[in-house]
This record gives sequence, C-alpha cells and structure tokens, in this order.
Amino acid sequence: MVKIRMIIVGVCSLIVCLSILFVFYIFGIMDSPIKVFEGVLFSLLFPGVIILISSFVRICQGRNIEDMKEWRERK
Repeated sequence: MVKIRMIIVGVCSLIVCLSILFVFYIFGIMDSPIKVFEGVLFSLLFPGVIILISSFVRICQGRNIEDMKEWRERK
C-alpha cells in the first residue's frame, strides 16, 4: 500500500513539474540555458514544498488524535 502511494505521489509530482515547465515555455521565460535550469529547479522544488507542508499537517493531525485519545483515557 505504501509503495502504491509513493508511486502516485511521484507521478503527481512529475505531472506538476512538467506542467510548470510547459507554462514557463509558453510565456517565453525559458529563453536561455540558465533560465531553463532555474525553471527545472523551481518545478522540482514546488511539489516538494507542497508534499512537505502536507506531511507536517498530517503529523499534526496524528498528534491531535493521539492527544484526544489520552484525554479520553484520563477522564
């Protein structure tokens, strides 16, 4: 199950990267090799940041659930 989720996340990240690069290409931002390199780095960084934020949110939600279980046991 975990491997399937990792594959889905990888495919989604690749789709986001390619779509960002396509938008950069359409608007003419990638006109030099340095701009292409910056575009590739940005497109790889953007999904990573989203995944990082979502993992932090998930961890916080997990902690809240554990805190609620402990609170119920104390009652």
